[in-house]
Amino acid sequence: MPCIWTILVYGAYDASMDVLAAHFGHHGARLSKLTNIRVAIFDDVDHALFNATHAAQVIALCESAIKAPDTRHADAGLHVAAHAVS
Repeated sequence: MPCIWTILVYGAYDASMDVLAAHFGHHGARLSKLTNIRVAIFDDVDHALFNATHAAQVIALCESAIKAPDTRHADAGLHVAAHAVS
């Protein structure tokens, strides 16, 4: 059965960070036990990606995940400019 990779992308000030912490610990730390789920948190990315620079950061994150889908993302430099990846 194929493995499905999931990357949860957040802005550091996203309102849903509280929900992430409530269910999975600070910055989704408990998700780090799962090899196919990662959390990427960008310092200034807005929820709608209106800023072209921030959109480019998220696109780079997606591209790196596509290029190396079978490696642990944190070890593959998936964080790009994110200040936290679990």
